[in-house]
Amino acid sequence: MRRARTVLALALVVAACGDEQPRGVQVTEARDDPRPPARPRGGLAFDSVYADSGLYADPGPDAEPGLDSLRRDSLRRDALPPSEAQPAAAPDFRAFWPRFRDAVRAGRQATAALTAGTGPVSPESFGETFETALGPPFREGVLALTPRDFRRDGTAREARVVVGYDADGQTVPQDEAVTESAVTLRFDVVEGTYRLVSLTVVG
Repeated sequence: MRRARTVLALALVVAACGDEQPRGVQVTEARDDPRPPARPRGGLAFDSVYADSGLYADPGPDAEPGLDSLRRDSLRRDALPPSEAQPAAAPDFRAFWPRFRDAVRAGRQATAALTAGTGPVSPESFGETFETALGPPFREGVLALTPRDFRRDGTAREARVVVGYDADGQTVPQDEAVTESAVTLRFDVVEGTYRLVSLTVVG
């Protein structure tokens, strides 16, 4: 009888434990959700940035289908020969100046070959211009010039040689001069190489 009471008591205890609610944090395994994740409200920082498909670009009258204007310009630029795709670099004036200086030493014809052939340095007037501007008294000062003496103006290069005179018209140092005259030489790129484009005398 005692044994039967013990078994009945254990059965009651187990039944009571089974009815008691579990305590603590309940851990369950998440199930796969077939729906895509919801977008956060307000969007992300780059939410409105999309790759340009070219569908909304202005195609123009002669456009190829599916190409936006930037892409078309890029393709046209790539198709150009290298000489047209980018401008050629300006020639080196430092390499040209010794040639011109040697031409002045050689005389009018050699110098005329390095001129632009227009205006005051045209073939018709260059003979007189050469003697006035590149002969005495300017000749020595012109031959003494170096590329560093020329002022830059884009691709152009310009230099000025001043000669001073005393009261009798003799050449003297500039700080002793009563009067003075000057010659200005201007060079620029013509057909890909430097040429004398202007030669003027003042005074």
